[in-house]
Parts: sequence; structure tokens; C-alpha cells
Amino acid sequence: MPANVTLDEQLIEVARRVPGFGGMYFDDNGNLNVFLVEDAAALAPEAAEARKAQLEKALLQVYGGEFLSAGRARRSEEKQEQVTAPPPTIQIVKADYDVLQLASWRAKVDRALGVRSVVFTDLDERTNRLKIGIGPDATRDQVEAAIRESGVRREAVVIDTTQPIYPNSTLRDKVRPVPGGVQI
Repeated sequence: MPANVTLDEQLIEVARRVPGFGGMYFDDNGNLNVFLVEDAAALAPEAAEARKAQLEKALLQVYGGEFLSAGRARRSEEKQEQVTAPPPTIQIVKADYDVLQLASWRAKVDRALGVRSVVFTDLDERTNRLKIGIGPDATRDQVEAAIRESGVRREAVVIDTTQPIYPNSTLRDKVRPVPGGVQI
């Protein structure tokens, strides 16, 4: 995939290849937890393995060969050195929504960005939900109204309070060495 592809676009590409794909995340043990709409526990063992193989193939195609083969580098507190963990195992987790549905809803929920003190909207692949970040002084009722008007299921959206985003610099700040895009 091209270098300028966003994480959400990569997730959408996996969802196109794996029907019912609802997102994924690495847990604290280094396992790859993958959301699927279907209940993998209810599948016959052969069907579950075929589903995992389909998923692995799609992940390798979208993220590249090292995505599943390389273990995460971690720091060993006992030995005070960096150690490499084994490659992640895939754990299937039951999802409520697939990424394609969440992406469609996110486009509708993005209208909430017009509400004062809304900081961001996100397709949250770790929770299988949409996330709306609001500033501490936001009017939650206006955000709730924007969600209702969008037609998105309320239970598919998590509203979190967060700090506003402020730029650390502008094009006119003194920056050395000068990177591309800085006004001189």
C-alpha cells in the first residue's frame, strides 16, 4: 500500500477482504486481538482455522510480511536489556460492528466536529466503536443531538472528555534546522 494511507484506510481494506472484520489491537501480552462480527467460538474448528487463515492472508497483504512474523521488541526489567517477544498469536474477539459500518457512520458523525469543543472523531479499532473526544467545557447535549441527527446508533459511539489540541508551532515560528514547509 502507498505510504500516505491512513490507519482507517488500512482497516477498511482489511474489511473489504475479510467480511465482518471489526478492527484489531495488540494487548499487553503482545497478542493480536481481532474483532469479527461472527461468533468464532460457534464455528466448527475447521471453519475457525479457515477464517484465521483468511484473516492472516489479508493482514499480510495490507500491512506487509513483517506484521505477523516479527515479535515486538520489549525491555526486560529483570535483565535490563531489550528482548524480542515471539510473534503474536491471533485471538478472535466477538464484534458488534464491522469496520465498513463504523467507517460509514464515522462520515455521518463527523458533523459533530461543528459542535463547540468537539476535539476529534475516531474509528476506534480497539473498542469496535466510534469515539468522539470533547473538551472539558463541551456541552454534551449538543454532541448527543448531533449523534441522533446523524442516524448513527447511540450504543456505537463512545464520548470521552479530552484536552483541546493546540498547535506547538506555526509556519512563522523560529525553527532550526528549517524543515520543508516552514515560511522563511
